[in-house]
Amino acid sequence: MTGRDGGATHIARFRPTDDDEALDLERRCPQGRKLRLSFRRESFQLRSRSFSEWAIWTARDRGRLVGITASAIKPAELFGRRIRAGFAYDLRVDPDYRGQGIARRLMSVAHEWAFERAELGYTYTVADNRAAEHLISDFGADRSGSYEYLIAPACRELPCGDASTIPPEVAHQRHLDREGPFDFYTPPDWDRMRTGHVRSWLVGKGPDSASCSAWDNSAILGETIEAVPLSVQTARLASRLPLLRLRSWPHFPRAGEAIRSWYLFDVTAASSAAAWTLARAVAREAMECGVNWLYWIAPDDVSWKEAVLADAPRLATLRVRYLRMLQHRDSPAQVIGKSYVDVRDV
Repeated sequence: MTGRDGGATHIARFRPTDDDEALDLERRCPQGRKLRLSFRRESFQLRSRSFSEWAIWTARDRGRLVGITASAIKPAELFGRRIRAGFAYDLRVDPDYRGQGIARRLMSVAHEWAFERAELGYTYTVADNRAAEHLISDFGADRSGSYEYLIAPACRELPCGDASTIPPEVAHQRHLDREGPFDFYTPPDWDRMRTGHVRSWLVGKGPDSASCSAWDNSAILGETIEAVPLSVQTARLASRLPLLRLRSWPHFPRAGEAIRSWYLFDVTAASSAAAWTLARAVAREAMECGVNWLYWIAPDDVSWKEAVLADAPRLATLRVRYLRMLQHRDSPAQVIGKSYVDVRDV
C-alpha cells in the first residue's frame, strides 16, 4: 500500500519494542464525540492480557507507527451451544493518516486471524459512528444488539440501606438467573479479571433485592477528559451560582483532567426501588474512594435504567449507545436477541 509520502505502509505483528509508539498513538486518538476521552496505560498489551489467546497488529508508514488493532479468542455460547468467538478491539489510526485504507487493512488481517480460530466474530462501535459501522459491515458483520453506558457523576453521599459484599461470581450468577438465558454469552474468566474488580454489592432481601459488581479499568484504560458535553459544562457553572452553592454537588471534570471511573456490570434489580437503593450504595462508596464517574452497563431490555440515575443531576448524566456488530464464519447471521456484555468487552 502506498503511504502519504509515497512510502509503503507495512502491516506486522506487534513487538514489545512497539509499545511506546503505540501508547503515543493512543493518546492522539481520543474516543467519543460529545464526551471525548483519551486513554493512558502502562503498556498497550495490558487489555489483551486479560484474554488467553490474542494478537495485535501494527501499521507503519516509512517507519512511523500509524495504526494498530487487536483481536482475541474467547469461549462463548451461541443459543446454548459452545463455540469460540473472535473479539476485535483497540483499532486506532493516526489522525494524519486517516482516509488511506489503513483501518481496512488492519481489520482485514485481524478478521482473517480470528476466523481461522473461531466460528463467530464480533466488535462494538458507538451507535452514531456511521463510518465505523459501514467499514465493519464491509467485512460481513451485521448489527446484532446494543447496550448503553448510563454515565453519572458519583453523587453526594446519600443515606441508603445496608449493602452487603458478595463474591463477583455470586453477582454474576444472580444476573444469569434473572436475566438469562442469553442467546449469545461469553463467560467471564475470573482468574484473569480479579485485578480490576472493586466490590460486588447486594442490597435488600429475597424478591426485592438488587446486586452488581464494579470494575476499575484505570490500569488498562486510564481516562483523560478531552472534551465534555455542553450539558456538563452548564452543570458545572450552575454549581457555582450563589443560590445553589448550598447544595452538595458532584465533581464535574474539566478538559485535560484525568478521572477515575467504575464500570458496573451484572446489574440485577427486582424493582426500581431496589435498583435505586443499590445505586445509592455504589455512589456513596465511589465518593469515599475518590471515583468521579459511574458507568452503568445497561442492555436495552432492562427496567432499572432510570432508577440508577435518579439522584444524579440531569444535566450531568449521559447516555452513550454502543452497537454490537457480529458475523458468522460459515452461515448467515442468526438473529440474536438477548446477549451478555462481558467486562472485557468495554
